[in-house]
Amino acid sequence: MPTTCRSSFIPTRPARCRSFTNPLASKPNFRDTFSPEQIIWLRLIRDHIATSLSIDPEDLELSPFNQRGGLGKAHQLFGEKLPGLLEELNTILAA
Repeated sequence: MPTTCRSSFIPTRPARCRSFTNPLASKPNFRDTFSPEQIIWLRLIRDHIATSLSIDPEDLELSPFNQRGGLGKAHQLFGEKLPGLLEELNTILAA
Protein backbone atom coordinates (compact mmCIF):
# COMPACT_ATOMS: atom_id res chain seq x y z
CA MET A 1 0.00 0.00 0.00
CA PRO A 2 1.43 3.42 -0.93
CA THR A 3 2.21 5.94 1.73
CA THR A 4 1.19 9.57 1.56
CA CYS A 5 2.82 12.95 1.97
CA ARG A 6 1.27 14.51 5.02
CA SER A 7 0.67 17.84 3.36
CA SER A 8 -0.87 16.52 0.16
CA PHE A 9 -2.57 13.19 0.92
CA ILE A 10 -1.42 12.05 -2.52
CA PRO A 11 -0.04 8.49 -2.64
CA THR A 12 3.67 8.67 -3.25
CA ARG A 13 6.97 7.33 -2.08
CA PRO A 14 8.22 8.89 1.17
CA ALA A 15 11.53 9.76 -0.47
CA ARG A 16 9.75 12.09 -2.88
CA CYS A 17 8.06 13.90 -0.01
CA ARG A 18 11.38 14.33 1.76
CA SER A 19 13.05 15.36 -1.50
CA PHE A 20 10.63 18.24 -1.90
CA THR A 21 10.80 19.27 1.71
CA ASN A 22 14.55 19.10 2.20
CA PRO A 23 16.24 20.74 -0.83
CA LEU A 24 13.76 23.57 -1.25
CA ALA A 25 12.46 24.21 2.23
CA SER A 26 15.90 23.90 3.78
CA LYS A 27 17.25 26.72 1.62
CA PRO A 28 17.77 29.93 3.55
CA ASN A 29 14.75 32.22 3.40
CA PHE A 30 12.57 29.61 1.64
CA ARG A 31 9.37 31.23 2.88
CA ASP A 32 10.77 34.65 1.97
CA THR A 33 11.86 33.48 -1.50
CA PHE A 34 8.43 32.19 -2.55
CA SER A 35 5.07 33.82 -2.02
CA PRO A 36 2.27 31.80 -0.43
CA GLU A 37 0.68 31.36 -3.87
CA GLN A 38 3.98 30.14 -5.35
CA ILE A 39 4.31 27.62 -2.51
CA ILE A 40 0.84 26.29 -3.34
CA TRP A 41 1.96 25.86 -6.95
CA LEU A 42 5.20 24.17 -5.88
CA ARG A 43 3.17 21.67 -3.88
CA LEU A 44 0.90 21.03 -6.87
CA ILE A 45 3.96 20.51 -9.05
CA ARG A 46 5.43 18.15 -6.45
CA ASP A 47 2.22 16.14 -6.37
CA HIS A 48 2.14 15.95 -10.16
CA ILE A 49 5.72 14.69 -10.29
CA ALA A 50 4.95 12.14 -7.56
CA THR A 51 2.24 10.58 -9.73
CA SER A 52 3.61 11.24 -13.24
CA LEU A 53 7.39 11.08 -12.56
CA SER A 54 8.03 14.40 -14.35
CA ILE A 55 6.45 17.69 -15.35
CA ASP A 56 6.67 19.71 -18.54
CA PRO A 57 5.30 23.19 -19.16
CA GLU A 58 2.46 21.65 -21.19
CA ASP A 59 1.35 19.75 -18.08
CA LEU A 60 0.48 23.08 -16.50
CA GLU A 61 -2.54 23.23 -18.81
CA LEU A 62 -3.94 20.09 -17.15
CA SER A 63 -5.93 19.77 -13.94
CA PRO A 64 -5.38 21.00 -11.24
CA PHE A 65 -3.16 23.68 -12.75
CA ASN A 66 -5.74 24.83 -15.31
CA GLN A 67 -8.15 25.47 -12.44
CA ARG A 68 -5.64 28.00 -11.09
CA GLY A 69 -4.84 29.73 -14.38
CA GLY A 70 -2.68 27.17 -16.16
CA LEU A 71 0.61 27.88 -17.84
CA GLY A 72 -0.10 31.60 -18.09
CA LYS A 73 -0.54 31.91 -14.33
CA ALA A 74 2.61 29.85 -13.74
CA HIS A 75 4.55 32.26 -15.98
CA GLN A 76 3.02 35.18 -14.10
CA LEU A 77 4.06 33.70 -10.75
CA PHE A 78 7.55 32.42 -11.60
CA GLY A 79 8.49 34.47 -14.67
CA GLU A 80 11.53 33.49 -16.68
CA LYS A 81 12.64 31.17 -13.87
CA LEU A 82 9.78 28.72 -14.60
CA PRO A 83 11.61 26.42 -17.07
CA GLY A 84 14.65 26.12 -14.80
CA LEU A 85 12.47 25.58 -11.75
CA LEU A 86 10.56 22.75 -13.46
CA GLU A 87 13.84 21.18 -14.56
CA GLU A 88 15.25 21.41 -11.02
CA LEU A 89 12.12 19.92 -9.48
CA ASN A 90 12.13 17.10 -12.05
CA THR A 91 15.73 16.32 -11.15
CA ILE A 92 15.17 16.48 -7.39
CA LEU A 93 11.84 14.70 -7.19
CA ALA A 94 12.09 12.08 -9.92
CA ALA A 95 15.37 10.72 -8.56
